[in-house]
Amino acid sequence: MSVKKYQDNNYKISNISIKDNLLSWEMHSVPVSGITQIWAGIKPAAPFPFKLFLILLFIALSAQTVAGHIAMLILFAFSAALWLYYHRPDKNMNQVNIKLLSGDVITFTSSDEESLDSFYRALQEFLSRRGSSIEFDADGKKIETVEIEPVKESSGIMGMDKKSTSNNPLVNDLRKLYLGYSKKSDTNSEILHLIDNTARLIETDDKEGLKSTLREFISQGLIGECNELGLDSLIQEIKNNIY
Repeated sequence: MSVKKYQDNNYKISNISIKDNLLSWEMHSVPVSGITQIWAGIKPAAPFPFKLFLILLFIALSAQTVAGHIAMLILFAFSAALWLYYHRPDKNMNQVNIKLLSGDVITFTSSDEESLDSFYRALQEFLSRRGSSIEFDADGKKIETVEIEPVKESSGIMGMDKKSTSNNPLVNDLRKLYLGYSKKSDTNSEILHLIDNTARLIETDDKEGLKSTLREFISQGLIGECNELGLDSLIQEIKNNIY
């Protein structure tokens, strides 16, 4: 079984395990709580870089001679064909795709449909809070499956009483943001999950995970909400991690 990120980084997998709320392979790991979506099938194709190829086409047409035009156009066509070939979907492999809070998509592929199906079901069990543990050997074969008690996570914002406060000003700001955003008529459940997960990352002192989720605050336009609510501690934390 192999895995690759959306940026086309490829890894040789010797073992995959899902245990204690952590998805691990080789020297890499992802918290299961940071997964926003899983699906089976071909990963969405990377968008074709039209702007880049328009620039290259303009350069090709700027050649001074007919021979130069032909040579540059051949080079242009070859580059486009090479890009399409490199980014073509691999339809011969079964795939499970995982989307993270950061927006990255990780794709697990295997020619063994049974192993991949077991892996997909284990992820579903974790995400539904039922809990399980599963490991695969170097050939992608399942070697162990154990039902475990769900990992007790910190309460985050949703578990806090309306009148309670945290000793951490960032968590208090996130709670205010959560309560303020949840009152909007066009509330997005994914954003509420993002805010709550950020509080958990702060409480567990996960600096790398926090930096990734705070980038989502920018892309989701939550910085405007923070300014409106006067969440100075949270705004400063975003600046320290992003800018």
